Amino acid sequence: YVFSCFVSKNHETQKGDFLRSLLAKGPVRLTAEVETSFYNGSCDTISAALMGTDPSLPEVMAYGHLYEPGANDNASGCGVLLELAKALNHAISRGILPRPRRTIRFIMGYECTGSMGYLASHPERRALCCAVADMVGTEDIDRTHLTLWHNPLSNWSFTDAAILAVNRLYQEYAGASHSWEERPFTVGSDNIIGDPIFRIPTTAMITEPALSYHSSLDHPGRIDPAILKRDGMILGAFLYTMADAGAQTARFLEEELLKMGESWQREPDVSLKKKEQLSVALGRALASLKELDPSRPSSPALSRTDAVSPPKGGERIPCRLVPGCLTFYGCPWTEQPPWKPAWSDEWNLPLFWADGKRNLWNIAVQTSLELGEYSDKEIAARFERLLPYFEFLAEHRYIAWK
Repeated sequence: YVFSCFVSKNHETQKGDFLRSLLAKGPVRLTAEVETSFYNGSCDTISAALMGTDPSLPEVMAYGHLYEPGANDNASGCGVLLELAKALNHAISRGILPRPRRTIRFIMGYECTGSMGYLASHPERRALCCAVADMVGTEDIDRTHLTLWHNPLSNWSFTDAAILAVNRLYQEYAGASHSWEERPFTVGSDNIIGDPIFRIPTTAMITEPALSYHSSLDHPGRIDPAILKRDGMILGAFLYTMADAGAQTARFLEEELLKMGESWQREPDVSLKKKEQLSVALGRALASLKELDPSRPSSPALSRTDAVSPPKGGERIPCRLVPGCLTFYGCPWTEQPPWKPAWSDEWNLPLFWADGKRNLWNIAVQTSLELGEYSDKEIAARFERLLPYFEFLAEHRYIAWK
C-alpha cells in the first residue's frame, strides 16, 4: 500500500481509520520520501560550574543533550541536571553540604556531536569523569527500566564500580529495590566521550529501551516524577561523591572493583580469553584510583600478549589523528566507502584500542573479545575486515602508521 501523509487536517479521522483497517489485515510496511540536505550552522552548548575548593583539580562533569523534542528523550535528563545544579548549589551555599574539592560542571548541548565538540573546543577543561543523563523519566508506562552503561573496556576506571555502588546504596537508603541492569559500552549516547582519547571515563544512565523512544508518544504526560526523583538522587550522589572523593573513597572503590573481578572469574559461561581481557580492564580501573588518592602506590601496567604471531600487516601500529567517533558524513569523496561508522561499535571500538602502542592484530583481538567473538576463526575474520578499513583511515589521515 502507498499512503500519502500530505492530506488536510479534515482527513485526520479517515487517515486513522484507513491505517487501522490495514493493520487489521496483517503487517503493514510504511515508506516515506524525505528531502534532506547538509548545511553549515551552529548549535549552542550551555555549561555552568558549581565551583570546588581546589581549582587545580580536574572537574566532574554531567552531560545532558538538548535539541530533541521528546519529554523523556531528553528533556528528562536536562531537567534533572538543572534541578541537581539548583539543589546542590542551595545545599552548599547554606552549609548543608560542605563544598566539594572538585568543581562540578553541568553541560547541555547537542547529542554526541555536541559533547565531542565541546571537549574539542575546550581542551583546557580537564575532567576526572563524566556522567550522562539520557532518558531518565519513565519506566512502567514504557515497559523499561534503568540501565547503567559502562565505559569501553579500553578505558575502564573507578567510575564503573562507583555508579553501581551508588545505585546499590540508594536502594538501601530507599528501603526498596528497583529494576535495573548494567550494560557493557555501546555507541549509543554521549557516553561516547568515554573514548579513551578524551581521557574522561564516562558512565551513562538511561531508562531504555522505551516504547515511546523517538516517537510522538514521548510527551510530558508519560513522565513519572518518582522516577525522575530516583534517578536524580542516584546521579546527584554520584557527582557529589566523585567531586569530593579522596583516599577513603578510593579504598572503598578498590574493594568494590575486587568484588567485581571475583564475580567475573566465577562466571562459568565466560571464556578464558574474555576473563583475561576483563582482568586487564580491572587492573586499569584499579590503577585509576591513584587519581583520587595520589598517595596510593602505582599499579603495574597489565597488558595482553598474543601467542599467535601477527599475520601480514598486523604488526603495524596505528596512531589516531582524529578524536571521537567517526561518521564519514559530508566527506568530499567521489565514492562513499563501504564502512558506515556512525553509531557503530564494529568500526569505532577498534579505534578506542588504537592507543599508539598496540599493533593492528592486537586491536583486532581486543575488539573481537569486547564484542563477544572468542574463537580464533572469528578473530582472524575480524582482522581481515579491519585491515582495509585502517588502510582507508591512513589514506584519509584519520590515523598514521608509526
